[in-house]
Amino acid sequence: MTGLPRSASLLIRLHPPSIREPYGREMEEVTRFQLDRVPKGPAGWWAHGRILAGLAGSAVAAWTTVIAAGLSTGADRWTAGLGLDLRFLSRSLRRSPGYAVTVVVVLAAAVAVTASVFSFVQGTLLAEPPYPNSDRVVVAWGSNPTNGQLRDVVSGPNFVDLRDRTTTLEALAALHGDDRVLIEDGRQRAIGVNEVSSEFFSAVRIQPFLGRLFDGRERSPQNGTNILVSHGFWQTELAGDPGVVGSTLALNGIPHTVIGVLPPDFQFLAPAPVWAPLTEEALTSRERYNIHFHLIGLLRPDATPEAATRELTAITEDIAVEYPGFEGWTVLVERLHAASVMSVRPIVWTSAAAVILVLLVALVNLATLFRIRTLQRDEEITVRAALGSGRRRIVRILGMEAVTLSLVGAAIGLLVAPSLLSRIVDLIPLWITIPESAAQVQALRARLDPRVAGTTVVLAALGSLVLTAPALLSAARRRAAPGRSSRIHGSRGTNWLVAVELALATVLVLGAGLLVRSADRMLATDVGVDDQGLLTLWVGNVWEWPIPDQVLYFQQLVDRVEAMPGVESAGIIDYPPFLGEDDYARVYFLDSTGDPVRDLREEWRRVDGGVMSTLGFRMLQGRPIGDGDLVGTPSVAVVNESFARKHYPAGDALGSRVSTHNGAYRDLEIVGIIADVRSHGPQTPAQPILYVPQQGDPRGTVGLMVRVRGGDPMALAPAVQDEIWTLDPTQPAAYPAAVSDLVGQWVAVPRAVRTLVSGLALFSILLAALGVFGVVGFAVQSRTTEMGLRLALGASPGRLRSDILMGTAPLVGLGVLAGLILGLGAARFARSLLYGVGPSDPVAAAGAIAIMATAALLATWLPARRASRIDPSEAMRTE
Repeated sequence: MTGLPRSASLLIRLHPPSIREPYGREMEEVTRFQLDRVPKGPAGWWAHGRILAGLAGSAVAAWTTVIAAGLSTGADRWTAGLGLDLRFLSRSLRRSPGYAVTVVVVLAAAVAVTASVFSFVQGTLLAEPPYPNSDRVVVAWGSNPTNGQLRDVVSGPNFVDLRDRTTTLEALAALHGDDRVLIEDGRQRAIGVNEVSSEFFSAVRIQPFLGRLFDGRERSPQNGTNILVSHGFWQTELAGDPGVVGSTLALNGIPHTVIGVLPPDFQFLAPAPVWAPLTEEALTSRERYNIHFHLIGLLRPDATPEAATRELTAITEDIAVEYPGFEGWTVLVERLHAASVMSVRPIVWTSAAAVILVLLVALVNLATLFRIRTLQRDEEITVRAALGSGRRRIVRILGMEAVTLSLVGAAIGLLVAPSLLSRIVDLIPLWITIPESAAQVQALRARLDPRVAGTTVVLAALGSLVLTAPALLSAARRRAAPGRSSRIHGSRGTNWLVAVELALATVLVLGAGLLVRSADRMLATDVGVDDQGLLTLWVGNVWEWPIPDQVLYFQQLVDRVEAMPGVESAGIIDYPPFLGEDDYARVYFLDSTGDPVRDLREEWRRVDGGVMSTLGFRMLQGRPIGDGDLVGTPSVAVVNESFARKHYPAGDALGSRVSTHNGAYRDLEIVGIIADVRSHGPQTPAQPILYVPQQGDPRGTVGLMVRVRGGDPMALAPAVQDEIWTLDPTQPAAYPAAVSDLVGQWVAVPRAVRTLVSGLALFSILLAALGVFGVVGFAVQSRTTEMGLRLALGASPGRLRSDILMGTAPLVGLGVLAGLILGLGAARFARSLLYGVGPSDPVAAAGAIAIMATAALLATWLPARRASRIDPSEAMRTE
């Protein structure tokens, strides 16, 4: 086909031999004549494309005719002797159990891992949320990036203004996660409650399982005690009573009427068994600067999140004219599902990429094994050809073996996949925080997806056939007596397959090394709290008590808990760290005369005198808040390192004075600086925080922190709860948790990915080693006579082993080097997943080289050792 463009030459070659052989030269001349008449430049591109399209259409039509003719006349030829071939296949596999088991296990493992991980991808990133119009459901955040609040909440009055003035949203609703007290067996326990405005179910349009949902009626105060219950709560706590609608539950001592049951599996932002309405009065009566509502909206069909962002930001700027405290605030509108998977999307895609690599390694490994097996059966194939078996018969025999083993392996993989998936699920926390917010979502809803499972099987089967096809067709073409040259030629192709396998495995091992080092750095990061042996509980429901009575109750509670056996210390903080909570105050920085010189919003915490030592805070300068600071009006404050660095860069934080928007905390002297507490996990920088004594204006529900003397802190939780109820049985003691577990949840996803990718890397190492072992073993088998002769002529076994190892070294070096280059390039795109290490980390690179080289060395040494033990006389006699 000289003189023709490569594309035209290739299209002519794609015609069936029955057309190409008699008419190929004529087709070449006609095509060259047509192409010569095509004008140069862009004007001729269309004509050139039409000529190539004509060749492609001709090839398709020719093959269609040939296949149709073959189907009508060749069916008998394909099925002739099928029973004999099946019996032969059975005997052949029984004679080679190691090969059959290896292929089945490799493919089963690849299918199980691929189906499991891609079910995660499907369930996390691609599955539709459990409500209609999910592409139009959005979350609207109060946003002030300057103050470090990219995704924050808004106040009730601001929500009402936004809701009433928006034109880009069909509905806008407010949502707030809270706790209510439910009396059970004479004791109170806290249960989660989602408070939502009546517009919520206009934005999230679901159908109730029983009863009705909130609507405009819940705006009025007389319907403020209507509630909805989740399907799970209805089944477990209310015994699945079909007459539950109209019944009452006592929450916070007030009867609430159940008007409906939500559909199964419906969860939203945070787990809550009970849903309560936010009446119009409850929204508008709140102080405008008191912000704690998430906003959920439904875009109009012709609107976009960007348009809604511009509109709601303009409304917020109008509000700031009347209320200057909102200067600098905007509104950020995002599709809810996109925000929900934001924190896990890079990690999930990384896991998916790792699985793709494993699948490729497995398929290349199968191609290597199949190629070696066909080379080993060279004599058998030649004898069959000599006895009259045509190519079709040979291809059928070899193809039946490959397909049978592939299907068996895929079937076993699908059986294993659900168990593997459940183990992966256990590695991942169910609720994940949206980045730079306090909202949690049920991001990972993994289950074995039938479509994913089917696609995985099809890909594995097709991949196996495609990669084994060259060896299969090569075997079918070999009709001459087998010789050393044919085996050498086949071995070269096998060597290239193993090099590819080593390269892919090296990429995965390098990635696993980077993730392991990143996770180790993350886990070794000081979070600012001694989390071992530390217990936390939510206690108290004393919002309506006078402030002195609240302070007295919490002090008595701490004293009683500290007196318990096994308790070292205890303390109170309004929001314990590592729970994803935040609380902002407007902080005013005062000059020497006590006048404010500037102000902005920063996080703050109200604490008692013992919580700082109980948590293990490290004092950097000054002193902590002590018991003496809890008497009278609060007059002191402690700040963290980030607060001091941000607002007092000259190092003069101690002795400076601040006030807050809360009238109980005015003119406070900063008496101490503590080390930062990374309350959103070690990978998230600490935010500036102001700590103040709690007696000024305590929260009615606080976090109790308990330091135990050795052992599991959760083992002491029941006794601590009993002590709380002994003091006052009407007060809740809820959600006990070991702080070490809370810290662990923040690194659970990176740690799970480290575990998953490391397991995949180990699997790929084994596969690569298996490929090297197969190639070297086949080379040794092919050269048995040569090696026996060398031993007979005086070569030492050690020299023989050394030569085999050195012969494999270029193959291993090429594969590992190529994989290292590819891995370093790929790691740069995953830089955001790494913590404390760079994509070209030398330790991870050196580790990948060492691991792969060691695996290849071991895989080479075993057949080399066997070769060095060849009996020369037996080898010569066999030849």
